[in-house]
Amino acid sequence: SCRGEEAIYSRVTGLRRSGQFVPADKRYKVPFTIPEGCETAGVKWSCDSGGGSSKVCFSPMNVENPQGQQHVVPILEFSEAKDSHQNMKAVFAAHPEIKKCIEDVMWRRTNLFEVKVGNEVGYCMGTNVSESHNFKSPTALPALSDERAQSTRQQSTTQYQPVDKYAVDLDFAKIASTKLICNEGNTLYEGLQFEDADGNILGTSLFKAPISCATANEEVQMKQIIVFGVFTADLKFLYDFFGHQGHSAIWTCFFCLLKKGDACRIFTDDSFTAELRTIESYYADAEEYRKRFESAQENEKNKHKFRSDVTQKYSHSVTADPILNIPLECVTKASMHVVLGFSNWLVELTISGYKYIEQKAAAASVGTTPVAFRESIEMALKKLNRYKEFLSEEVKDTKSMVTRQNKAASDLLQRTDELEQLRQAIATDFSLTTEAADGLFQREQQLETELDQLTKQLETSAEQLVDSTRDLDNDEHVEYMVMLIEQLTITNNTIEECEEFLKNHDGFSRGKIENVLKDNGCDRLTYFNGQMVGNHCMQFAKNRDAIYNGILAELDPLIENQELKAELKAFTTRMNDIVNVWFKLQRVMKSVDKQSEETINEFEANTKLLKDLILKLCTTENPIDGWTPKLPGFPKSHLLFMGHLLQQLRTWGTLG
Repeated sequence: SCRGEEAIYSRVTGLRRSGQFVPADKRYKVPFTIPEGCETAGVKWSCDSGGGSSKVCFSPMNVENPQGQQHVVPILEFSEAKDSHQNMKAVFAAHPEIKKCIEDVMWRRTNLFEVKVGNEVGYCMGTNVSESHNFKSPTALPALSDERAQSTRQQSTTQYQPVDKYAVDLDFAKIASTKLICNEGNTLYEGLQFEDADGNILGTSLFKAPISCATANEEVQMKQIIVFGVFTADLKFLYDFFGHQGHSAIWTCFFCLLKKGDACRIFTDDSFTAELRTIESYYADAEEYRKRFESAQENEKNKHKFRSDVTQKYSHSVTADPILNIPLECVTKASMHVVLGFSNWLVELTISGYKYIEQKAAAASVGTTPVAFRESIEMALKKLNRYKEFLSEEVKDTKSMVTRQNKAASDLLQRTDELEQLRQAIATDFSLTTEAADGLFQREQQLETELDQLTKQLETSAEQLVDSTRDLDNDEHVEYMVMLIEQLTITNNTIEECEEFLKNHDGFSRGKIENVLKDNGCDRLTYFNGQMVGNHCMQFAKNRDAIYNGILAELDPLIENQELKAELKAFTTRMNDIVNVWFKLQRVMKSVDKQSEETINEFEANTKLLKDLILKLCTTENPIDGWTPKLPGFPKSHLLFMGHLLQQLRTWGTLG
């Protein structure tokens, strides 16, 4: 569904209604040169997927309470289809007017003209289509001419005009004169007419609604308001939208050419840098990807590694053109996702450190460790598995010995029967020849020898069985076997229960930490996968003293070893210091106000301080002996420590 460009333009023209408009240069740091006599108006396009649909929303930035829902207008929504690159591309291709509007604003081609006569205000719009347009230094129009242009319409109207009547494409480089258009009776101003140096009309833009002509005592004022925009979305949406393979690709960063394996070099090498991507580089990489595929033979394309070789060596993990042609300077750095991702990493780091101390405490106090410790359950599992092995071997050996005894008894009986039959034949068969009788005598001796061997084997097997079953008689052997099998079944069931319990139990300390977090306004269970939402991230950092002191109070009494107690306290202090710096950074990242130069410099210093504290914790000054935490090399951490957020802050003056 599409609400069309009418919604877009009507929102732009409503920026000043009810006195809501706040001049952008007084609130935000505008990242381009403002021509003399011009003002600016900031707008934002935000994209997101969820709840079975994908939406593109429009909202003005420089108004009071810019995050208020009253300002947000959904202009494009599609559902019943995956938010893949191809699907989103098809949606925007079906609505080229929205695509053009967004691109014009992002390249700062869109201008809003405000004409004020007395208490009446008229608005119209123009888009600079000049090839010489410089989006970092837009063009100012000539001052409003004293001459008036006559309307060419046969009948004037006081009704609101459709978009295509008051939004017009203009070559600003050719405009030499800007004139008000009067109706036939010179009672209404209907819009603006733009002419070149020879008086040729380049275009006309009608007001949203006509205004009364000025009287002799009224002054006519015109303001040119340059509309600038930002594009914001979560990282996954940005990757898909611009044809990037995603954060798991080799060239992992959306904003720079960083290889995944180099992500942690930010911490260890102060001179490490990565080339910034641009919208031009995205198009160039997509073209390189297409070129490599089109020129390759079919048998090459079918090779398993062909695609990965192209994306890794040539196209920097880009496989398709961006859906929108907009400068990357206008794409926000997903600061909210940085807040979420890094806050959750700090919580997991906290849990990991305390858990390692818990493991050491459990190992140091075997036999006295509370059963709640995960390690006690693991030790019990080891004992159960050893007992299971013993029972299995006992059953196997007992069964084997009984089988051997039964076989020996069967063989003994068979040989005894054969010997009796043979002796009967020797005693009663008088027709035997001498050779036949000798053969029977030899077989008789052989059977007697075999019977002696089988008797001894049976006696030995019986002795072994008796020894292994504690002198049980034959009737009790079966009962003993049944008892062994029952014990084995119980042991297997107990092992399964312990393993299932371990799946849902990640240590005694983790449960205590989760409870302390929840008591201090940070409930990790309110979001999917145990992640924290934005407000909880701020509560985690803000209430750090209560949280870490609370964790220490819960765990310290359970640890007897003095060295481990010292590690526990040292780790608690270190994490509190780290989260304290993170709190200062969050306050800047979540603010929607323009930040002072002093605040921006503090943000840069605190980013470096946080990086140094994390490096020391993970390497040279680890307070927990034997614990080896990994440096945060994930993309959200990279956006902070590589300086992408700082770049946005210096460019725009705000991150929120």
